[in-house]
Amino acid sequence: MASITFNSLKDETKSADNYTYVDFHLDFQENLVGPQSTVVQTNANGRDFKVAFDLNAIKNSLRNLFNTLPGERILLPEYGADLRKFIFEPITEATASSIGRSISRAIEQWEPRVTLDRLDIVGVADKHEYNITLILIVPFLKGLLQLDTVFTRSNFSFI
Repeated sequence: MASITFNSLKDETKSADNYTYVDFHLDFQENLVGPQSTVVQTNANGRDFKVAFDLNAIKNSLRNLFNTLPGERILLPEYGADLRKFIFEPITEATASSIGRSISRAIEQWEPRVTLDRLDIVGVADKHEYNITLILIVPFLKGLLQLDTVFTRSNFSFI
């Protein structure tokens, strides 16, 4: 079986004994290289790969997870959180609970780097959206990650 190695993704600022998470940004947006960009690594050929490390890698992974429907990834058809089924549901506590269960299940199944510590979901009926706060424990990085998100009819995004 063949394998692909991306040596250009290594974070040279980390020592060999530090654990580092790395995740590609798969949106294929143009990448700016400069002092304001802390998640960019340029390989020897001058091509830019947008890469996130540690907590940003986890955040990127969760964004992909929550915005992917099961069946969208051909080689991993079960991957995703089926959140779009709630788009046209009324803004109620019952719907918020169902969204919370879907988020919890998706994190537990697809993101082993974190443990969900707390999940708060507040419906905003006037905007037909949910404000969601996730507090995640990241054991290997010995820290907490708080993500404030908005779930609307168009997507799940981080604030």
